[in-house]
Amino acid sequence: MPAPAAKRMHDPRGVEITEISASDAKNTFGNVLDRVNREGAVAITKHDKACAVLVSVERYESMTATPARVLDDLTREFDALCERMQQPGMRAAMQKAFDMSPVELGRVAVGAAVSQGGKASAGVAKSRGSRSVKIIERRTSLEAKASRPAPTARERSSAKSVRTRAGGGERGGGG
Repeated sequence: MPAPAAKRMHDPRGVEITEISASDAKNTFGNVLDRVNREGAVAITKHDKACAVLVSVERYESMTATPARVLDDLTREFDALCERMQQPGMRAAMQKAFDMSPVELGRVAVGAAVSQGGKASAGVAKSRGSRSVKIIERRTSLEAKASRPAPTARERSSAKSVRTRAGGGERGGGG
């Protein structure tokens, strides 16, 4: 028996998938398997609504192997980072970083992000839409904070007394 006429649907990536009704799939299962092996996937429908997708072994393996490849890439990056950290002078550089004040560390981090992240920021803007605006605004806000001098003890004391008089106490809440 020849394979039934089939409609076409698309997966989220835009790849065309053949649709076959559940009853046609049951009656011509061998032909459906041939089509899956040829096309990579077939959607099974009930009452004109896709309810399952039958995929080839190759497509299934490619779908499930991706996390392992990502983990392998991350492992390689981590190993390379550990290797760089073993280089002469890195112990002193790390100690210097730990000895920095939060403001100094923030300035260094922002400087590194700006010098390395110009291209990455553009990529984020393209891939994440409005969320990228928030990220860029947050980065700009952090840059502004990092460029401000740290408040003096007198300024901190003054701000603390203003919060206390306003009834907020130390935490700015209700007591």
